[in-house]
Amino acid sequence: MRDMIKQGSLPKRLSEVRPPKCACNRRYKYATIFVDHYSRYVYVHLQSRLTSEQTVQAKEAFEAHARDAGVLVSHYHCDNGRFADNAFLNHVRRERQTITFCGVNAHWQNGIAERMIRTLRESARTQLLHAIERWPAATNTNLWPYALRNASNLHNHLPSKGGEMSPISKFSSVAVDSNLKDLHTFGCPVFALNNALQTDGKGGGHWNPRARMGVNLGPSPRHARNVSLVLSLETGLVSPQFHVMHDDFFESIDRSVPASPASWKILSGLKQPSYRSMIREATSPESRQVMTDLFTDEVNAPLIEESVEAEVNNEAIESSRESEMHYEDE
Repeated sequence: MRDMIKQGSLPKRLSEVRPPKCACNRRYKYATIFVDHYSRYVYVHLQSRLTSEQTVQAKEAFEAHARDAGVLVSHYHCDNGRFADNAFLNHVRRERQTITFCGVNAHWQNGIAERMIRTLRESARTQLLHAIERWPAATNTNLWPYALRNASNLHNHLPSKGGEMSPISKFSSVAVDSNLKDLHTFGCPVFALNNALQTDGKGGGHWNPRARMGVNLGPSPRHARNVSLVLSLETGLVSPQFHVMHDDFFESIDRSVPASPASWKILSGLKQPSYRSMIREATSPESRQVMTDLFTDEVNAPLIEESVEAEVNNEAIESSRESEMHYEDE
């Protein structure tokens, strides 16, 4: 039964209880990194596919970003691969730019970019592993594109080692002061004000929650620097939020209590739902009975113990907390 679930070959009668799909299964998988040789300013463009079309779109996005800082790009030094495709080369010629390449398997000839890729990768990995260690139920390694972009933001806005100016100040030739209050821990809990309170100020009751919890994915690249990208734990969608409070030290997360994966992991297909939730979400009594018999026979009994152990522990803890609350109220 374990192999059947892993390979997705459940019986036909159980096909209707597979985890639902949503728009959050469309996610970034690649990144193109641009580095300014003079200032070491870095720009990260996230991509869902590694195609010539999206690589050209990354080039256009970088040049638009550079123009906002008063910089015109005149030359590129690249690796081979997608940058040697006709689509990229034709775009370079159309913009009246020049381009050179490093030798095949001679990446040291593009050492500035290669070293920056390593620096960003190590910084992103450190931030991501720290978030996973502190909040494993809501974060995982699939958030690496946002960690990489957050690493580039920190690199651009903090003063260089041994220098007085930040890369963004050198790149734009304008003194840009970094507001450290806008820099928050990647992957930390974020409490965003409910939409109703943000629009008309009506929260729907004094005892209803006024905020919803999400995951901090760093500042938004298209808004002010104090606007954060927040990952919804329920839908897996990312939205820019201004009315937020960050828990930079993960003080609202109790690591001693085992937690089930957040809903966004299941909706995006990154995690499989537990057997108990699959039984509970079966749409017909026949499927529910088939799954109950299948997951509770003597052969599959060990699988049930492994899959629902954390869920049972959580329910026991919640039941204990409710009993204590009722006792105090009485």
